Amino acid sequence: MGIEAWPIHTVQYSNHTQYDEGWTGQKFCAEEIRNLTKGLDNIGKLKDCQAVISGYLGSAEQCQAVADTVNQVKESNHRAFYVCDPVMGDPEKGCIVPEGVTEELTKTLMPMADVIVPNQFELAQFTGVEIHSLYDAVTACKKALELGPRLVLVKHLHSLAEGTFTAMLATPKACYLVQRPELDLKKHL
Repeated sequence: MGIEAWPIHTVQYSNHTQYDEGWTGQKFCAEEIRNLTKGLDNIGKLKDCQAVISGYLGSAEQCQAVADTVNQVKESNHRAFYVCDPVMGDPEKGCIVPEGVTEELTKTLMPMADVIVPNQFELAQFTGVEIHSLYDAVTACKKALELGPRLVLVKHLHSLAEGTFTAMLATPKACYLVQRPELDLKKHL
């Protein structure tokens, strides 16, 4: 696809943690994240890094290691950007991250992000706005922008229209909405 990616995993699990049957795997410590970033820096590659993308984080300490990585990359390449997917949970299962992660995401990572990519549950969690309407979604996005990111891309606003998949892109000047029919795709294990 023309993109060279350097994955630095925070966890390696057999499957999503929301399965009732459980999961197996491991969470990597924050120091391992720092060591891999240091290795890329040692060979002069951080200047070539154009973006850092973070997703599920298994501990509050990992959040700080990601923040350190973002700072190092941006020091090496001022044009690099940071995309934070603040994975916290969903409406059916609630919060799925360990204690302290939600606070670190809100306090440390989201303010330094150029783009945040929450779902409706996560957006409501960190803004304190219950989302039942388009007005609520716009209000929550405005509060999210006040944290510091330039863009908020809400992956799924499930409460806006039944039977549709709705996403919203919020900038300081406007909000854009896109919808498509929701597809019933069964999960097969």
